[in-house]
Amino acid sequence: MKKYIVILILFIGLLYTNQRTIAQDTVIYVYDTSYKVSYHDTIIDMTLTPSGDLLVMGITDNNDATFKVRSQMFISKIRGATGDSLNFTLFEFDTTFSVYEIAGLSDGNYMIPGSFLKSGRILTISENGDLIDEFNVPDSTNFFSRILEMPNNDIVAIQSNVLNKNFSKVLRFNRNTPTWDTIWNIDFTTDEFKSVKFYNEDRIIVTGWDNNFEYPHPTLWAFQPNDGEFMYYNKLNEIYAFNLDIIIDSSKFYFVNTKEYLISGTVGNIVLTDDEGNFIWYEDLDSPGSPSIASLRIYNDYLIAASETQGINSGILISIIQAEEGTLINSIIVPKLSPKVNKMLWIGDQLIIAGTQSDTSFQPPKRKVFVTSIMIDTSWFTITVGKQELASEHEVSIYPNPSTGTINIAIEEGDPFEEKTALLFNSSGLLVEEFRFTGTHYQSTIDHLTQGLYFVKLVLPDGTTNTQKIVLMR
Repeated sequence: MKKYIVILILFIGLLYTNQRTIAQDTVIYVYDTSYKVSYHDTIIDMTLTPSGDLLVMGITDNNDATFKVRSQMFISKIRGATGDSLNFTLFEFDTTFSVYEIAGLSDGNYMIPGSFLKSGRILTISENGDLIDEFNVPDSTNFFSRILEMPNNDIVAIQSNVLNKNFSKVLRFNRNTPTWDTIWNIDFTTDEFKSVKFYNEDRIIVTGWDNNFEYPHPTLWAFQPNDGEFMYYNKLNEIYAFNLDIIIDSSKFYFVNTKEYLISGTVGNIVLTDDEGNFIWYEDLDSPGSPSIASLRIYNDYLIAASETQGINSGILISIIQAEEGTLINSIIVPKLSPKVNKMLWIGDQLIIAGTQSDTSFQPPKRKVFVTSIMIDTSWFTITVGKQELASEHEVSIYPNPSTGTINIAIEEGDPFEEKTALLFNSSGLLVEEFRFTGTHYQSTIDHLTQGLYFVKLVLPDGTTNTQKIVLMR
């Protein structure tokens, strides 16, 4: 086992306040732990044990003096309440491999789906990182990406094609037999499946996105658990996004997506549907430099999303969303150097976030992994202006407010020849209008819209934003 370094930094106190958010954004650290296994570490997934500890799974490439690269997987067991390291296991494999998640089982063990030299494989390990079992698939061109344990301990798995990920299928195995007998196996589809969830005794849900890289749509499939019979399919034509996961809350389905946003680049996106995949609302986490949502959790009447932001306010981005209306009401940035957030969990009132960050003790910087625990603060859920903003040197006025059908946007300073973009969102967070203009003043009529609360977001050429409320009245 390679030596590894665990650095535990314990902070209690106020860390950061975003000057552009009305609510008091307090971030209180419980712990902030960094792990350096080698110099090229990446966290893949994290899960809770029944005792409240954390199992962190990651991969690393250890460069020795001869520049020989060896691929390794590590499992780190961490005390969830304090961040103390309890156990560490390093797996060295004699072939190239990929792993995708670590999933808890009812017997207290854990499964890791993936592939080894393009051959599908599922590892079973204990809570202490001991390898218990390996299930191998002789087909050398497929890999496992997600697994689901059924109430009778059968395993439902997503399997995809190594050469073309847009061909996926779902299988159900009886893992009580030595050869994991296949109970049913649906044919390959042209969707890339990203998540499989147990909904009820009559239905399992599989989500992904269609085979359209230019205009991707999240998709939902439903199958009968016993025989894999197809039930229904729905494509979310209301949104262009790459699906990553789905969170099920009773009959509400929250799609977690990555979206190619017009102004801010690739951003996180959340879509709410009913249990048949019919569209209700969507919300873009359109802070510049926030490429995707690493995790989404339901907290009372809110959604908490974790991602990252780069550049001006580098750090972990925590977004608070009203679950009923889909309105982004607050954004909290936890400073961290060039992070990549991979997973979020919570224990009690602690929010646990795991990811990878730059290690500036090396030049050029290398990578190390982190597990950060902060206290959930009630002030996060105070409704603010609705959209996160970056600080801007430009004074912006949007008037009249209330409006009876016309809005004016005036910018005190700035290059009049550069193009600006104004985005108009309704109270549910849906984009209803988009205006592009040059100059320092713009006027538009909105009398065709229904009366109510709107948010006007101005995106300036330097990437900074300014968001203000406006009420449309008749």
